[in-house]
Amino acid sequence: MIIRNSYLKKIEPFIDKPLTKVITGMRRTGKSTFLQMLIQQIREKGAVDSQILWINKELVEFDSIRNYLDLYQYVRDYFKTKSKNNYLFIDEVQDIEDWEKAVASFLANQMADIYITGSNARIYSSELSTLLAARELSRILYAARRERISLRCEYRT
Repeated sequence: MIIRNSYLKKIEPFIDKPLTKVITGMRRTGKSTFLQMLIQQIREKGAVDSQILWINKELVEFDSIRNYLDLYQYVRDYFKTKSKNNYLFIDEVQDIEDWEKAVASFLANQMADIYITGSNARIYSSELSTLLAARELSRILYAARRERISLRCEYRT
């Protein structure tokens, strides 16, 4: 894995801020790899595994999370004790029906620092801020070619 320090530096000021960080882009552009880099950086700053939850909807072990209620229950059970510094990563969030309801609740309850990835039109749409009903930081990751990846930052309130 090639560490993308420039991307990490761009997102670093928003770590532990009450915003949902959204990483979007076409499939196979490096969104999941970017999450792995970010998780590693958070671990290096002292977070332990019990503070980090990565839900990867491409893995069979997460097939039981089909809708926002399943997601809410799974995350709540994982973070049984409310820690100030929990981190939630949801990869390919668009595969969870009405996911934005659970994510908005996590944000409102300050359950975790939230990072999500997605690759469909609903994630790209301008209605995302409305769906989350909260402030959002959108970091859009896309590639013209697999070798060339760019990151654009956007902050919406």
